Amino acid sequence: MVEKDDLENRAEITAQVKRISQRLREEREKLRISQMDLSFKAGLSQNQVNYIETGKRTPNLYTFLSICNALHISPAVVFEPEDTERQQARETTFAGGTGKIENFSNGFVFQSRAVPESGQLY
Repeated sequence: MVEKDDLENRAEITAQVKRISQRLREEREKLRISQMDLSFKAGLSQNQVNYIETGKRTPNLYTFLSICNALHISPAVVFEPEDTERQQARETTFAGGTGKIENFSNGFVFQSRAVPESGQLY
């Protein structure tokens, strides 16, 4: 039996994959190149690029890096929040020490923890 938490996790992962696909498409469109041009530069088929951009397929790491290379972007660009989303970040305190949680409207959450005064890591 599938637990409720498992379904929520799957839904969140699916949503993140969709956002990544959209970001790849946006980066391609910024360069004003077609899916065919991108597929040639990345060594993929045009159908494969289309399936990835529409979220019908999830690229493996090699394919993802090939696309980023063909777009002349760092893979980190795909995960970076937009400037307006950075402004929406908020400070918070959580158990075990203080830290920063940044929530962005695109659904990505970045979390960091401060090192306690004792110098011990968590």
